[in-house]
Amino acid sequence: CRTAVALPLGALNRGVNCDDAAAGAGYIMYTLTSAQARFNAPASNAERFVCVQHDAALGWVHLGDSGAAPFQLEPTDLLVASVDYDLDKVTLLQTTTRGAPVHGVAAGYLRGDLEVEPGVFGGASDSGEFEVHGT
Repeated sequence: CRTAVALPLGALNRGVNCDDAAAGAGYIMYTLTSAQARFNAPASNAERFVCVQHDAALGWVHLGDSGAAPFQLEPTDLLVASVDYDLDKVTLLQTTTRGAPVHGVAAGYLRGDLEVEPGVFGGASDSGEFEVHGT
């Protein structure tokens, strides 16, 4: 049995601050706890979205402007987009079926109007950052 739950996007602010030196594959992750409280993200960062990556040695790391920092998973964490940090490319993980967890984190969402635009922050070109739109 599946239950659909509406998740609040929170304030999208200027977008998602990421480590400009991030490389390889990663994700945009939804966090029910505010990014500012949980990851010490700047006030300009979206309230509920952060850049993350799985590292074989460290586990999950938050890729903030100050670099990679390991963090503890929360049961409500959700990967909403995959990111190729080298190519500045985003693929939304909207799906009609439950996606398989990725290293213990739920992945995919059923419906919504979420959009993630790479290389933009607050409406201006900004390599390594992501602007988020949706309701």
